[in-house]
Amino acid sequence: MKLQSWCAVLLSAVALQAGATDLNNLRIGMDATYPPFESLNPAGQIVGFEADLAAALCKEMKARCSLINQDWDGIIPGLMAKKYDVIMSSMTITAERAKTVSFTERYFRTPQRLIAAKGSPLKFTVDGMKGKRVGVQRGTTADMYLSKFWGPRGMDVVRYEDQDKAYADLVNGRLDASFQDELQVEAGFLKSEPGKGFAFVGPSINGDNAAEREVLGSGAGMAVRKEDKALLDKLNKAISAVRANGTFKKLSVQYFGRDIY
Repeated sequence: MKLQSWCAVLLSAVALQAGATDLNNLRIGMDATYPPFESLNPAGQIVGFEADLAAALCKEMKARCSLINQDWDGIIPGLMAKKYDVIMSSMTITAERAKTVSFTERYFRTPQRLIAAKGSPLKFTVDGMKGKRVGVQRGTTADMYLSKFWGPRGMDVVRYEDQDKAYADLVNGRLDASFQDELQVEAGFLKSEPGKGFAFVGPSINGDNAAEREVLGSGAGMAVRKEDKALLDKLNKAISAVRANGTFKKLSVQYFGRDIY
């Protein structure tokens, strides 16, 4: 028995030295500039829909979890450098990203959508967007979509390191419009005091063809390193559990007024 115990300790130590992910103590990376999904409260804590959902998932997995704030530009490099074990930050599942990371099943879906000042004559058409300055958060699905399909048509795509900076320039008149997740802007910026003078322009964007849908992806998923297959399995089971027990719907209604799955 003592020999078996010693071997177990030795094997655990070897696994840790090899950098194996501790499934009982998980670090979750988020870009906390994206309310109501995640943002920092006055005490510097990450709060929001995904923060609460992370807590529910960790409860299901019986794991201790900590949330780590990471800017979007470095969020995948941070995962690969083992700064954290999971990305949970409204990341769209795309074929391009899946070359580097493994995704869970989707846990919500959101279209992209344009906003501009209320009463703006702006039209989301090729002629209407020619020469217009449209803000996006750099490296997001919104950025990839506009850069591939609208920049070549004459739109001036202006990139920002976080979404709040795009909104600030929109409010100050340095942008004609902003393009982002419909859920995020609807439940966040448009309900804020600075956002009261702005509204949606044009339809929700889900992709009109296969090429567009490839860029827009298939919903948001959590990302892990490709070698973390056991972690991926635990996360998928936890997503199914919070869907089944009503926790996901409860949080969705709390933050968005509807089930966003």
